[in-house]
Amino acid sequence: MYSLHLMAIVSQLGHVLASRLDDKSDILSMRNSLCGKVNNVLCCFSKCDPLVKLMLTKLYCSDLYGSVLWDLYHSCIEDVCIAWRKGLKRALGLPCMAYTLDFIAFYHRLITT
Repeated sequence: MYSLHLMAIVSQLGHVLASRLDDKSDILSMRNSLCGKVNNVLCCFSKCDPLVKLMLTKLYCSDLYGSVLWDLYHSCIEDVCIAWRKGLKRALGLPCMAYTLDFIAFYHRLITT
């Protein structure tokens, strides 16, 4: 009647499920989605003030639905964090290699002026 096919990786409700019970595929999929959203926001609003771009990036790109299900000790979690920081730096017009302290100082200068 019906036959079940065993699959290594399947997408279900926007999440990538792996037969190994590993979160790597879902985490990398979310990272790629985050990068795409950041690129779309920064492309559409490229002429806006850096503070406006930062707010729009936070509003439209910070939805990491399903991340509460991940193993937070997985090595790929850092990839999502790196992508998020790079997106915020791009929104502010800072170089990718800027240190976090430079990022914080620049943000404080923006909101106090």
